[in-house]
Amino acid sequence: DSVQEFQVTASNYSAELGQAAGGVVNAVTKSGTNALHADLFYYLRYPTLTALDSLQKSRGIYTQPIHQQQQFGGSAGGPITKDKLFYFVTYEGLRKVNPISYTSTSFNGPQTCLAAIPTATCAAANAFIGAQLGAFARSTQQDVAFAKLDYQFTASNHLSASLNGLNFKAPNSYQTAVTQSNGSVSGNGTAVTRERIFVVNWDSVIQSNLTNNFRFQWSRDR
Repeated sequence: DSVQEFQVTASNYSAELGQAAGGVVNAVTKSGTNALHADLFYYLRYPTLTALDSLQKSRGIYTQPIHQQQQFGGSAGGPITKDKLFYFVTYEGLRKVNPISYTSTSFNGPQTCLAAIPTATCAAANAFIGAQLGAFARSTQQDVAFAKLDYQFTASNHLSASLNGLNFKAPNSYQTAVTQSNGSVSGNGTAVTRERIFVVNWDSVIQSNLTNNFRFQWSRDR
């Protein structure tokens, strides 16, 4: 909701993009105007409207691969000082419940152990392997926020500052597929991402055929 326009470059890059190895996407974010604009949105993916996973269905498992997905948010922009100072803010949240299933092509139940292995050890090994397989909870939570200020302090000078933040957390999500064959819950892990990006732009028109852009960026990704 914060993107005003974007450009995708696949080849013949200009000098400003350097030695790009793949496609380059350049996006321009929205800004506030003299008129107040705002919007809200909500998207719901409900279990009864979701098709069953074909592999699970073939094995007699009739649970939904995605139990529920919600996306919601909105944006607002307008003037702080008419013709001078403007603001724009946006937020989007994602809540997704999609369990993950682990299957095995070699373990289909308790295995018979060699006679030399104690019964208790054999039972413990079978129980451990069995506990690694099956369906496990996976609830994704993501929040993205963006805020921007624009200041037109003269006809030839425009200053903008923006802050973008993302929080993402999802257990059992290093492996993202709905079903993992010959995998296990102990071989997966919780995916956590936190990003903060702060950008300042100062655009100046020095004369009719000469312009200047000063840009500063601070970012943190962990």
